[in-house]
Amino acid sequence: MHLPGTAATKGIVDAEFLAKIPERAWLVNIGRGTTVDESALVEALNNRSLGGAVLDVFLEEPLPRNHPLWSTPNTFITSHTAARNYPPDIASLFIENYHLFILGKPLSCQVNFERGY
Repeated sequence: MHLPGTAATKGIVDAEFLAKIPERAWLVNIGRGTTVDESALVEALNNRSLGGAVLDVFLEEPLPRNHPLWSTPNTFITSHTAARNYPPDIASLFIENYHLFILGKPLSCQVNFERGY
């Protein structure tokens, strides 16, 4: 999953959602932690109704040391590094936007705060 964190996606992966996917399925979340009901996910993984999970984002970051996901079977936790950033890419976007800003033109890659992404 690579969903934005909006009111429409908050908790979209809940117990009902998890009950409808195949037992062999894996959940991979590299979007926003707010999209997953972590308690429902832990329960699905513990009762083996979900094959596994790869999680790069969480409701609380960093994930607390005592969080049950650390000891949940078939759970792989990454350190919020799913989207790598390379300085040359960032610099070229900044330079492009700087020139657009100076010219009074719309910037590239703007966040739409009304949409939430």
